[in-house]
Amino acid sequence: MKKQRQTDLDCRINRARLAGAYSGYTEAEFKNYLSSIGLNVYEKQILPYETAGEYPSREPAQGIKIIPFPGVLA
Repeated sequence: MKKQRQTDLDCRINRARLAGAYSGYTEAEFKNYLSSIGLNVYEKQILPYETAGEYPSREPAQGIKIIPFPGVLA
């Protein structure tokens, strides 16, 4: 089963490589490229939430101005 999944993943990667602008890359180069994209997304979007605890901070970021709305109490 694991070998079959790996083969399916390799087929998907190869199909994407050949269909896109990186068709000149070898399979290994394209896999490294995909890994770097995935790592960048993970570091910028997922990791901050994972390291901030269960939920992101509820405190406003510095420099953000909170605009009060009429009739809404904080």
